[in-house]
Amino acid sequence: MIDLRRLHVLRAVAHYGTVTAAARALHFTPSAASQQIRQLARDLGVDLLEPQGRGVRLSPAAESLLAHADAIETRWEQAELDLRADHGAPTGLLRVTGFPVAISVLLAPMAARLGARHPRLTVRILETEVSKSFDLLFEGATDLAIVEATPLNPPLSDARFDQQPLLDDPFDLVVPEGHPLAGRERAGLEE
Repeated sequence: MIDLRRLHVLRAVAHYGTVTAAARALHFTPSAASQQIRQLARDLGVDLLEPQGRGVRLSPAAESLLAHADAIETRWEQAELDLRADHGAPTGLLRVTGFPVAISVLLAPMAARLGARHPRLTVRILETEVSKSFDLLFEGATDLAIVEATPLNPPLSDARFDQQPLLDDPFDLVVPEGHPLAGRERAGLEE
């Protein structure tokens, strides 16, 4: 049987690129993280890491396992939610992250409404950068993140995250009178 904690360590290596970085993110020592991966490999009877220069890379078996890992983790999380369901009002801690504007415009009002409707629910808001928000989600240190779309974000197809567009934020172009784009209703960003 697969130990989901060990599988999470392997997913962290894939996410962060090295055992050391994965260990740091998961608050393990590199030795402990390596040990978890070695034990998972023994449990499955396959090699999960292969030497590559001074580091390691995921083996084909590890890549195959991780292709199933997201589905496994999603089902496990749903099972935990079902078991903990209060059959009523939400309770516990909801951890959310966002950038400053998202906090003031979206998250703070959401926290106030949730607090009024569900007194047994605590909402904790943390201001973070976009890249850190994805790391916190991956590590399980936050439950929800409001991020700006950037080219550096994981693609919407990345199964590790359920990304949903929330709103469009149009930009206004301000140019001096007489500028070639002055008077136009729209301009492409490349212009």
